[in-house]
Amino acid sequence: MRLSFDWLPLHPIGLAVVSSFTIGAAVWFSSLVAWIAKNAVTRWGGMSGYRRVAPFFLGVCVGHFIGRAMALIAGTVFGVKLL
Repeated sequence: MRLSFDWLPLHPIGLAVVSSFTIGAAVWFSSLVAWIAKNAVTRWGGMSGYRRVAPFFLGVCVGHFIGRAMALIAGTVFGVKLL
């Protein structure tokens, strides 16, 4: 729908968030913060600003993934649930 109608404010992440019964505050809050950051960057920096800060936010996502993976591995090795 979003590809057909540019004015439609729906996003594909909504399908993943809504289809889960056990949605926590972390999912919607982090999505809200990311949306606010993206809108602020594109409003004041334009597309050039967006392209300039996109590697930073990609690094934040990759760092979060690596941190969670390390915690999962450590928890498996030591038999403790860390996160």
